[in-house]
Amino acid sequence: MPTKMYFQEVSTNKSTDEIITAIKTAYEPVGGEFSQPNQSLVLNQGVKGISMGFLAKSVANFSIKNLPNGKVEIECQLKWTMKLIWVIALIIGILGFFLSLLFSFFLSTGATIFLILLFGLMFAIPPFIYYFRPQDTYQQCFNRVISYLQ
Repeated sequence: MPTKMYFQEVSTNKSTDEIITAIKTAYEPVGGEFSQPNQSLVLNQGVKGISMGFLAKSVANFSIKNLPNGKVEIECQLKWTMKLIWVIALIIGILGFFLSLLFSFFLSTGATIFLILLFGLMFAIPPFIYYFRPQDTYQQCFNRVISYLQ
């Protein structure tokens, strides 16, 4: 499970509720669903506007700590994993491709080519996960939070 951590100390006189509102506003472009356990904030499935977002699940955990001298520490831990569709496409692609080659002796040439192309396309879906790069978008949103608080 890939992980990325964002961390910043900010001098601000805003309350925790105002900071949470700033985080929600800044991360609005990525969509998803916010939940608020304890003194933290969780953003589930915020992948709107991120290429190949349909192939991955993401969770961003925000932690807010009040420090002395009017400073606030904001931490964001972003985690993402592949969705089940990725694994299914990989398995169907590999098995189907080799089974179509195996059964090519019993099928016509056109049917064999069709099956190889069909299962080859299923096998081509999983590498697209490497194009899922939420780090830049989340970094921009995190910088927006900091600018809202200053």
